[in-house]
Amino acid sequence: MRRKLLCGLKQSLRKNISKPCITRFRVIEFIASRLAYYYKFKSKKMELESVLLKLESYLNAYIHIPDIHLSNQIEEIYKMFKHYGFKKHAYRMLRLLKEKSSLIMDSMVQQSYEMKIDNSQLELLFDKLLKETNEKTLHNFILSFVPDLNRIEERISDKANRFFLSRYFGKSIVDQNGVRVASIDNSNRDSEGNLIRELYQESTLFGFHFRYLLSRMYEEEIITKESIFEFVTKSPLFSNGRQTLIEKGINAYFDGNWDMFLHYIIPQIENGLLNFVEFLGGNILDENKYDGYSYKTMGALTYDESLRECLSNDIIVYFRTLFTDIRGFNIRNKICHGLAEAGEMNSNISDRVFHSLLFLGMIRDEYIEQMLS
Repeated sequence: MRRKLLCGLKQSLRKNISKPCITRFRVIEFIASRLAYYYKFKSKKMELESVLLKLESYLNAYIHIPDIHLSNQIEEIYKMFKHYGFKKHAYRMLRLLKEKSSLIMDSMVQQSYEMKIDNSQLELLFDKLLKETNEKTLHNFILSFVPDLNRIEERISDKANRFFLSRYFGKSIVDQNGVRVASIDNSNRDSEGNLIRELYQESTLFGFHFRYLLSRMYEEEIITKESIFEFVTKSPLFSNGRQTLIEKGINAYFDGNWDMFLHYIIPQIENGLLNFVEFLGGNILDENKYDGYSYKTMGALTYDESLRECLSNDIIVYFRTLFTDIRGFNIRNKICHGLAEAGEMNSNISDRVFHSLLFLGMIRDEYIEQMLS
């Protein structure tokens, strides 16, 4: 009986491979996976490798087609090679996946849209910001742009109810080369992923309000380069040794030199969070593989319990979305690892980083003492 089933699978594999049609890939993949499982069970490595190579060769006939589905199929073959221990073949499929992803991105068409905003509405927002002192106005401005996660969660829920079929389809996030870097399940099982992605989209679409109001504050001399520098460096999170770097970063921001601003300021924000965790009594060290200790990076710091107890979840998720989560902007990791394209270092992301710098600049010694008491 087993021999008959084995012969039937082999015959079916040969029959389907002889009929070139990309839509038959799933059928061939199913047959190949059954055979692969059997040969693995019988420790027949050569036969196992041969079956997987046949699956790959069938797909190679269509590799020139700029079809996003082919990337998914390449990934399936990669996973099979990896699962059965054929590392060399698995690496080859990863290289092929990268090439295919770039081909798909080249075939896509960019779309744009225009949005008109009434200046009178923006002026009303500006009037609401104004307080009796410039520093209080700045505080009001900073806090008004901290995202409200409860409101965002309500919007996600409302979308799910109005477009109920969307919960059965996930989202794929791709980088500038078309490589999928993350997947998000639209169901409730991935609430954090959906929250971060919605926050990312909101920050992208509504950054204009931040820039307009900041420009109005600058025009009215509520803020200047010097006053912002003085405001930020009053925070104990930024040590004296970093003030020159912060000043250069602030000057670059007001001069519109976005790439210089981001390269100067992001490390200072990370160091500020590190100092914050240490001031709060948290642990800032992790063991490393060299029998020593390394300082925690920003991604780990945003999960530190002492910081989560001190700052609201709105701020924690906001910082994570902006700096370290691959489902969001991830700008810290992109810049540190050389993955940020010139177009990504723009005014929109710089405004958000500047906002996070201002938020940390609000922290004073009295606040830390209050949290520790």
